[in-house]
Amino acid sequence: MARSRKSCVTVCALIVSISLFSTATLAESFAVDRTADAPVSLRVIDAYADVHSGPGRGYPVLYAIEEGELIEILARQPGWYEVRLRNGHTGWVGAAQISRTIQTTGEPADLPTVSYGDYLKNSFRVGFSSGAFTRGELKSADFWTLNGGYRAISWLGVEAEYGKFYGDELRGSFYGFNLLVEPFSQWQVSPYILVGAGNMDVGTQPKLVPVEIKKSDFIQYAVGASYYLGRNFVVKLEYRSYDVSTDSDNIGLGAWKIGFNTFF
Repeated sequence: MARSRKSCVTVCALIVSISLFSTATLAESFAVDRTADAPVSLRVIDAYADVHSGPGRGYPVLYAIEEGELIEILARQPGWYEVRLRNGHTGWVGAAQISRTIQTTGEPADLPTVSYGDYLKNSFRVGFSSGAFTRGELKSADFWTLNGGYRAISWLGVEAEYGKFYGDELRGSFYGFNLLVEPFSQWQVSPYILVGAGNMDVGTQPKLVPVEIKKSDFIQYAVGASYYLGRNFVVKLEYRSYDVSTDSDNIGLGAWKIGFNTFF
């Protein structure tokens, strides 16, 4: 009986300890981080930013900050910042919109919990890349591309591209439309996949052995990685595989490319 009573006490003590630890951990995870230093002043560069009554989209919108307005950062929670407006009112703004603010010096606002993906959301991008075909009828031909696109959400974007390729007695151009999926856009080195379709036109053929590709449609797939040098500049390394339709058969091509994009 004494042993049973002692075991019961031990179990009860363990349960109480776990409960206290869980409560402390939960309280810590929901704690508001108040800035110890003077509030950071930022200028809004979006057309507007919604100010909620609490740190979540379920809270009602109290105000809308206009473009060019100054705000002060008072506190933060995961994904949200408490701000003070110029009229003295306070509220909460999502980290994605806080990421699109600048300091009074004109420099980007690099604040805790704001990831690279937050910078990309609702952004247009343009870029340049170059590379070489490594497989198929265009093997060893070099190429360059220009692209432009829109990142609707942090991990999903669309783009259009145009490029030219050139090799020994070979000249041509191509264009395409792609869908880009980047599931870990919050990482500084971020892998992605790309699928798309387009058209390839070989304008100058080799004289001795012409290639089968003339003016042909293609489907393309790619895997790559982005390296973010800052909030709006990224270097990309990528491998693409092309499935090109010709009059006689489908032809496979492969290519490596490296380039950069800037977001605005």
